[in-house]
Amino acid sequence: MSWRYTDNRGAADQFEFRPYIGPKLFLPNKLQWNIYNYTRYEFRDIYDLDSHKWEGIHRLRSRFGLEIPLASRERAWKPKTFYAITDVEPFFRFDKDVVDPLRTRAGLAYVLNDHVRIEFTYTAEFTRPGAGSSSLDYTGNIFRLNIKFGLAKGILDRINHTEKKE
Repeated sequence: MSWRYTDNRGAADQFEFRPYIGPKLFLPNKLQWNIYNYTRYEFRDIYDLDSHKWEGIHRLRSRFGLEIPLASRERAWKPKTFYAITDVEPFFRFDKDVVDPLRTRAGLAYVLNDHVRIEFTYTAEFTRPGAGSSSLDYTGNIFRLNIKFGLAKGILDRINHTEKKE
């Protein structure tokens, strides 16, 4: 669930409440790649501060992702190694019965130690330019720096299903 306030330039400011639910499923493999699907249902409830009206939008997000270690299988996911990130995420809007937006992501990440990972990603976003449009047009970039902390030794490996069982 998230709460968000948006200070729009040239338009009404908005407050948004966004509850969501969904599973993140991993596909086991011998390559030690993290192949996953993170599908979630979202309800976006947006309050317009000028009109004082709420607008509810139901949508389904489905992220199909891949994280690939850039090290040998023996060193994969170990401290001081890199990995690549890529995914595609279509958003299906139930109010319009279309996919809008569509995001594609690519990035590079570093396993600093057993507790910390650093990820830098670039996202290209494609949206529909207007009502009734059948095409998705490139509309923006998102650059993101994620710093992931694990509180217990090896917790990030367990989350990613890469810890070897003996």
